Amino acid sequence: MRYFITNVLPHHLSGKYKISYAAANFSWALIHSSVFDEVFSIAPLNVSGAIDDVDMPELVYSDWRKRGKILQKLAPIKESFLIFRKIKRNSNVWFYNISILNIVLFFLCKWFKPSAHCNVIILDIYIPKRKLSLEALFLWAINHANSTIKLSDSPLFTCKKTECLPGVVPFNAPLFPIIESVKAEFLLSGLLREDISQISLIIRVFSKIKNAALYITGFSEKEEEMKLECSKYPNIHYYGELSFNRYMDLLHKVSFLLSTRDPKEKGNQCNFPSKIIEGILHNRIIISTIKYKQLAGLKYFFVSSDEDELKNQIEGIIRMDSVGLIRYANQSNYAKSMFNPNRWGEIMNSLEKV
Repeated sequence: MRYFITNVLPHHLSGKYKISYAAANFSWALIHSSVFDEVFSIAPLNVSGAIDDVDMPELVYSDWRKRGKILQKLAPIKESFLIFRKIKRNSNVWFYNISILNIVLFFLCKWFKPSAHCNVIILDIYIPKRKLSLEALFLWAINHANSTIKLSDSPLFTCKKTECLPGVVPFNAPLFPIIESVKAEFLLSGLLREDISQISLIIRVFSKIKNAALYITGFSEKEEEMKLECSKYPNIHYYGELSFNRYMDLLHKVSFLLSTRDPKEKGNQCNFPSKIIEGILHNRIIISTIKYKQLAGLKYFFVSSDEDELKNQIEGIIRMDSVGLIRYANQSNYAKSMFNPNRWGEIMNSLEKV
């Protein structure tokens, strides 16, 4: 038996219950494949009370979430025990990250059902700032798993049985619109935080490139400030958080998708931006401030985080002839061949061998 322990709700309810769309896309792509025999989901801590609109047999939802705040926070412990009882011996358990939601289940399996191998898909971690902290415990658990699949390389990950695979594309991914002619229209989306998107840098750069349009969507802790700053420039358009369908319309409108993580932030070496896989799948041209060896074979633009240099590079990309630019677009088949669930299944089979 092979189990998947994840932390999602039905895909269409991700926005309502504030589930990460990236987490939902990743988990459901694997859930809908034939990679796992059984799936269990422990909802994030913000999900509580009666969730009458959720119809999901994979969800293990204890009555503690319907009581006071203390029991709601402790609910994943009870849910871990409920799942632990269902896990068979001599099986393989694959955890979606190690976090406060599943750390109890990880140790239950490790200590009381050691024949059930604990494996981790490492999507994202918080770098421990202290030796004695929850983050340090999560990293210790990851490095003491039987095997791991990591989305990016980092010296923090020391498990000996490991493979690197930056994302997953669902089997049923449709044919998305191709780019027939490249327009100087750029999209920055996701968590609009300096370490994740270098949002201030990007706004400054595009404020000086009048012949390019920048569209920004996602979550910002400084929403009003962001709106005010972007309103100063006619070529910069700020949308805030969008519905899934409106986001897709915007993604298919632009030619370029920006991935502008700060390369100096150590945390950005421990994960891989799901937006890049999404952009490739949707045939957009990728511009990244980090060079990823996971994308060997793919054509994308690697750019600087220095303001003047980045401005010159963006202007240089805009000046490229259409024949040269179109080579960087329409690479959806690459994503489908490299990151489909079959490939994940093959890697899991290999890692699970004793």
